[in-house]
Amino acid sequence: MIENPEKDAVLVFHCHSGGRSQAFAERYRLHGFTNVYNLEGGIQAWSLEVDPSI
Repeated sequence: MIENPEKDAVLVFHCHSGGRSQAFAERYRLHGFTNVYNLEGGIQAWSLEVDPSI
């Protein structure tokens, strides 16, 4: 876990395909964090849809 973030801190998780980062996002939500996001589809989707140079 991240050391001592505020419960309303913006947390954005990402991984290659989005599955592992989704699990981490859910874990933080279960611990009371309210501003948690996951990059859906991960870096792979980002590179296909937004920036093919990645």
